[in-house]
Amino acid sequence: MELKDILKKLRIKQNLSQVQVANYLGINKDLYNKYEKVGIRPPYEVIKGLADLYQVSTDYLLGRSNVVFENAVVYTFDVIGKVCAGYNGQAVEEYTGETEYIPTELLRGLPKEDYFVLEVKGDSMYPKLLDGDRVLVQRTESVDSGSIAIVLYDSDEATIKKVVYENGCDWIDLIPLNSKYQPKRISGTDLEQCRILGKVVNLTRKI
Repeated sequence: MELKDILKKLRIKQNLSQVQVANYLGINKDLYNKYEKVGIRPPYEVIKGLADLYQVSTDYLLGRSNVVFENAVVYTFDVIGKVCAGYNGQAVEEYTGETEYIPTELLRGLPKEDYFVLEVKGDSMYPKLLDGDRVLVQRTESVDSGSIAIVLYDSDEATIKKVVYENGCDWIDLIPLNSKYQPKRISGTDLEQCRILGKVVNLTRKI
C-alpha cells in the first residue's frame, strides 16, 4: 500500500478531515491534500508528526512494516484560552474556537480531564516557547523547581514561566527564558494570592 493510501485510511479511521490533519501538522490544507491525493512524499518532520497523530510507527507509514497499533486513540482538546508569556495578563478561560489533537501517549496514563490546552501569547519564553504555540498542561497545584508552569498571581493575573523555589523559603521566582525580560519574585503575603494551575508537558507549533 502506498503512503497516500495509508494516510487516507488512517485519517478516515480516526474520523478526521484533511483540514483537521493539516491544522495538527501546522501546514496548509492544500499541501496536505497533495500528500494524500497526488502521493507527494512529505518531509521527515511531517512523517513524524503523522506517526504521532495516528500512534503508528514511521516505518508503517512508509510501507516498511505491516505492524500498526490498532487501538491508537487521539484526543481532541479545545484551546480554552491564551496565556501571557509576559506579565499583567488576565486569567480568562475562553474557548478560542480552535482545537488541538493530542495522542494518548502524551497523557502518561492519566485521564483526559487532567489536562487542558492553552495558546501562548508573547515572547518572554523564547526560544523554547514562541508566540502562537499551543501547550498541553497537566492540572496540578505543585511542580518541581525548574518546571515550566501556568501560574496565577495577584488573584487574577496568569503567566507561563519557569518556576524556581527553595524548600522552606517564603518565595518563588517566575523566570522568563528570554533575557530581555526580568524575573519576578513573589514573596511574603503575595504568596497567598499565588497558585500553580498546571505543569506544561508538551507543545505544538505551526510552521
